[in-house]
Amino acid sequence: MNKRCEATTKGGKPCAAPVVGDTRLCFWHTPKAAAEAGKRGRQTRVARDLLDLSKLGPRSDSPADVSRCLRAVIREVLRDKLDEKRARVVVYAASQIVSTWQVKTLEELAERIAALENRAP
Repeated sequence: MNKRCEATTKGGKPCAAPVVGDTRLCFWHTPKAAAEAGKRGRQTRVARDLLDLSKLGPRSDSPADVSRCLRAVIREVLRDKLDEKRARVVVYAASQIVSTWQVKTLEELAERIAALENRAP
């Protein structure tokens, strides 16, 4: 006989998932699964907050702010509050921001050079 979980869903209905092993609960309602889900939710919030550069200071588009964000990512990974997968996403986003700055800087330099060349006799 296939036993069903004795817990209830958030909506108040009986859980229809099968129980795990000799327990009376499904995988999602075991204390370990609940702790893991909470940890994943916390890590998502940390990653989202780190990606929100506007929270880092008045000039969120400055290299110093991106550097501060990356230091925060390293700190959170070392404290085991942010998993490596989410950290990679934040680092990738920061690298894209830096790449955009590099392209913008190159475009500005090209415009300056063109302006100087047009002034030359």
